[in-house]
Amino acid sequence: MKFGRPDLGFMKWRWKPKECDLPLFDPYKFLEIVRGKRMAFVGDSVSRNHVQSLICLLSRVEHPEDDSQQDFNFQRWKYKTYNFTIATFWTTHLVRAEETETGPAGPNSFYNLYLDEPDPTWASQIVEFDYIIISSGQWFFRPLFLFDKQKRIGCLYCYIPGVRNVGAHFAYRRALRTTFKTILGLENFKGEVFLRTFAPSHFEDGEWDKGGNCLKTRPYRYIVHPTL
Repeated sequence: MKFGRPDLGFMKWRWKPKECDLPLFDPYKFLEIVRGKRMAFVGDSVSRNHVQSLICLLSRVEHPEDDSQQDFNFQRWKYKTYNFTIATFWTTHLVRAEETETGPAGPNSFYNLYLDEPDPTWASQIVEFDYIIISSGQWFFRPLFLFDKQKRIGCLYCYIPGVRNVGAHFAYRRALRTTFKTILGLENFKGEVFLRTFAPSHFEDGEWDKGGNCLKTRPYRYIVHPTL
């Protein structure tokens, strides 16, 4: 797997929520539930990881047919026995975003973010799906110029005189609002929408693009500290 881990120890662990029980994932039961359905994952690389994990879990039952159009960011897989389709729609901010020539190139380059306009790469195709899983967040902590109705209303990390500097959560909240409003406004959409909550950064000794890495191979232990 292109973005896989270097170790295999994680295969011996399972999620165990605190104070409740999480039954083992049953791929047979899952595929029966979604028989004849279509499921879309909309978001960034975290969303892509989610898809890869699901396909891995379902491989005990069936290996899907890759029905993609030669585009790594927009892929489709078909489980023919169950007539079930999984699709991915890559989008950095959920709303329309354009990389600008302002500032340095690379991960710190500025984006123009149109908070009231959904990203057409997913918005134009999502009506056909029965389940939509939305996942995004990390890209909102990069330099941004924010627009509403084609008018610049603020920025993030721009420090330009006269331009209001707003927090990342402002842009994230507005983008989610536009996303849900767009989906709910689709005349023929009858599916269900799920939001995968924001995943915090887990890099150590630097950011992901500055030598940072995630070297943990075992989960943290739950420790009860004595009260004084």
